[in-house]
Amino acid sequence: MREKTPIYTAIKNYINQKSLRFHMPGHIGSAIYFDNILEQLARLDITEVTGLDDFHLPQGIIEEGRQALTRAFGVSESYFLVNGASSGIHALFLALSNKEKDTFLISRNVHKSVFAAMVLADVIPEYIKCQTDSYLGITVSTTSEQIENVLSCSEVAKAVFITNPSYYGTVSNTKKIFEIANKYNKPLLVDEAHGAHFYFHSEYPTPSIDAGAYAAVNGLHKSLPVLNQGACIHVGENFKEKEQLFSAISLLTTTSPSYPILASIDLARNFIEKEGQAFLDRALKLSIEYKRKISSIKGIHCITDDYLGYMGINQIDPLKVVISPIQLSINGYELATILYEKYNIHIEMAEPNIVVAMFSLLHTRSDWSTLYKALKDIARIYYTDTKKKNEVIALPLPKVTLSPRAGYRAASKKVKLNQSINKVSAEIVTLYPPGVPCLLPGETITQEIIDYITFVKKTGGYIQGPKDASMETIAIVDG
Repeated sequence: MREKTPIYTAIKNYINQKSLRFHMPGHIGSAIYFDNILEQLARLDITEVTGLDDFHLPQGIIEEGRQALTRAFGVSESYFLVNGASSGIHALFLALSNKEKDTFLISRNVHKSVFAAMVLADVIPEYIKCQTDSYLGITVSTTSEQIENVLSCSEVAKAVFITNPSYYGTVSNTKKIFEIANKYNKPLLVDEAHGAHFYFHSEYPTPSIDAGAYAAVNGLHKSLPVLNQGACIHVGENFKEKEQLFSAISLLTTTSPSYPILASIDLARNFIEKEGQAFLDRALKLSIEYKRKISSIKGIHCITDDYLGYMGINQIDPLKVVISPIQLSINGYELATILYEKYNIHIEMAEPNIVVAMFSLLHTRSDWSTLYKALKDIARIYYTDTKKKNEVIALPLPKVTLSPRAGYRAASKKVKLNQSINKVSAEIVTLYPPGVPCLLPGETITQEIIDYITFVKKTGGYIQGPKDASMETIAIVDG
């Protein structure tokens, strides 16, 4: 009989043995130097001792847990990740690029981790333009037409890589994108970091693997009850590079993998198999009800299913709530600040025209209601008769001059930002969140890029990456 939670159960058994620990970690599972919260975590935090398997050569409980994960998601194979979804993206690029400077077609709205993947695998990007809502200022989809436009002109592309769902919960038509990629004999790889829950309820968006993707990466911690950095890779039945993929995962993963993270994945997988359908069903009903209620608040707009079919949006994640203070005298950043300071509500992210609240299948009606009442209260105070139109500058397509690896390794020097036009960047510049770079090492700095950076600074966005946080200066390739 299969153990329902092989990893967590083995850890519990080890704890109950009360063994004298002459092994890592140095805290030896002791509570002496920890408060009560960390005491429990310290007991779970063990290493690869007898009976607890080996992450890099799994043959026992970790392999049992991996097979259970595969069955739960209904895919060909699943692989644990304890370094976050980012490490899964890195591993996929390493597994699929078998020569220097392979070209991958990449959607423009990818996470900054894709840059690291390109550096590691020495991949050259060819970017696919995405659909951007000009009012909200957010990238909402990648269309099959956009991908075919690029593929029809590209003879060297090795693979197609997209982000789906978007950070905002909008979902592109993965099935149509797969059909186009397959037409040109290109594997479709998907950063599905925010879509792990899609696999467990038929009324949620279609999972990428079900739609034909070659492989997909889930950040399990983003939507399931999993500790931070808990993630996995799923591959489809036609995936040929399984050995290369596991080798890449092992290459990138610490030799001291986190057992608390593995245990949390094990427990969450067991929970979602047993009770996920019911919890997701409740969350779906609450989402439909409260998105409508939020949209009915005078001065506030919420993305609902009314957006389906708009700008390539094929489906919408019920658990992402995108709210725009469309007729309030405050912007998205100010709305987020008020929610925190006055109502003790932390939201996932803010931009000039929106805030994003990430709901979980564990949130209750009371939680949804609390946000709704706070928004209603704020709208009453800040409502204005004028429908405002905040300035929005869309993320420009980059001009790739050097490969990401060459740009990353190049000698550099600092110059004033306003004197950097037509120079090649030696730094990554990212609006965070959502973590989509506007500039990478090896890309030419254009006036459009400078205008975008200036816009982000002016509107209060947080920029991550450059050494000069003020962005008065930027590092460029020297030579």
